[in-house]
Amino acid sequence: LNEAKNEGGQVSLDKLAISIFGDETLSGFLLLLARLPVFSNDFEILMKDELDVLQILKKLKFFINLKVRETIYLLVKMSTISSNAANNSVDVAEYFAVDPN
Repeated sequence: LNEAKNEGGQVSLDKLAISIFGDETLSGFLLLLARLPVFSNDFEILMKDELDVLQILKKLKFFINLKVRETIYLLVKMSTISSNAANNSVDVAEYFAVDPN
């Protein structure tokens, strides 16, 4: 993420997309997620304590139909939820500031 920031500290969407979708682990995760039954009752029971994450996973299941910006937004949102379970003070909008250049 740091390499995707420009001089002003804003994140370039193009560089962010390349670094995210160029990662084999993340690409594999998205492909695996596309095959998972995220709408099944068993999956919902498994994720009953993480409803925000479940909602994001249901959207990401069809990532191929989403705009790149929306997919990145969902991934960043999910990572902030995961990394800040006790402290949700991260501003997701910080990662989607408009780069005037």
